[in-house]
Amino acid sequence: MRRELSPQAEDIGSDIIPREFNVQFVAGAFMAVLVWWLDGGTELPLCEADAIFRSLTEKRRD
Repeated sequence: MRRELSPQAEDIGSDIIPREFNVQFVAGAFMAVLVWWLDGGTELPLCEADAIFRSLTEKRRD
């Protein structure tokens, strides 16, 4: 995951978000979704859950 995230700190307006903060945030979200999926909180196929997670966490390239 660390390799996929930007090596630079994110600049959001006047705030700078350290890269490691971003890594921890995405990893925590991933673990929460994974536990939910494994516990049977959904009938989503794994590939769909992965696609949704990636769409929510990947930087938009407009």
